[in-house]
Amino acid sequence: MITTEITCSDNKVRLAGEGAQPAPRRARITCPQMLRGWRFSRHAQSAVEARGFTPHEVIEACERPDVAMSANDYGYGRMRFVRGSVVVIAVPARSEIITVLLRTYDAWDNADARRVTGR
Repeated sequence: MITTEITCSDNKVRLAGEGAQPAPRRARITCPQMLRGWRFSRHAQSAVEARGFTPHEVIEACERPDVAMSANDYGYGRMRFVRGSVVVIAVPARSEIITVLLRTYDAWDNADARRVTGR
């Protein structure tokens, strides 16, 4: 199991008591410059974790999308960036990521996203 934590912190693994297993491996962004100026909303942070994407995949979709289009159905000034299986709804003017979705034409859930990402 991989969980995502988007914070400035150390990479220490914590154990919870005697005989406990190591904490799940975390895909961490350890310094602000690795975010390349993009901020994740709380919802986007939980969506990244729930769907098994990494923050790096999300940023890559914003900066080098295969497809970019208006996402005004999510609010004024929002864009939809698509790269591979990642769809990112963002506000480029504020460098803010609103949510992260799985690219598909069918109905999907978080388990489907994890199967695609292999995480």
